[in-house]
Amino acid sequence: MLRFIGIIAISMLCCSDVFSQDTGTINFTGFVTRSDNENVYLLWEVPDSSNFEYFIAEKSNNGVRWETLDTILHNGDSYLYTDKSPSTGLNYYRIKATANGKIFYSISRRAYVTKIDNSIPIYPNPVNKNLSFQMTALSKGRYQAVVYASNGVKIAGQVINHDGKDNYVTIALPAMISKGVYQLVLLTKNEFYKQNFLVQ
Repeated sequence: MLRFIGIIAISMLCCSDVFSQDTGTINFTGFVTRSDNENVYLLWEVPDSSNFEYFIAEKSNNGVRWETLDTILHNGDSYLYTDKSPSTGLNYYRIKATANGKIFYSISRRAYVTKIDNSIPIYPNPVNKNLSFQMTALSKGRYQAVVYASNGVKIAGQVINHDGKDNYVTIALPAMISKGVYQLVLLTKNEFYKQNFLVQ
């Protein structure tokens, strides 16, 4: 299936050449992967002047045998592709590109996916004015807590400097919050947790 993937700005990409062949005037300036333990995000960037025709996102469970995930038309310099069905454990990814009748490969990147119980104990639930949740068995560190409405709009949030103990944290919700289902997301650079709760 050939389709266009929306172009995004990617500032985190590295600047070294990562093609396995000599590309001459064709450069591939970055390829990274990110995982939230549900999806794996593939991000890559090429210069506007490159002659690539299209890209193929490929996946492997062992780094040897590769399967095609999707084909992406060359249209711009920055790309994002989401693997919505990663395997549990280690996943390998690479980008295959065509230009002037030749095939080029990026270096491969790994992404680890662990199917963990990433729920957050919320009490009481349903919630009234304040959202209280327990940082049970979470590693010490700096966390970003964000509350989203069912339509994806952020309604509250705060930074938590967690000391590694099973402490309760309270977030004040907006005074005029509507009744319904909301979601708490708790994340660091390496961890991702979420939990739905009800406001009555």
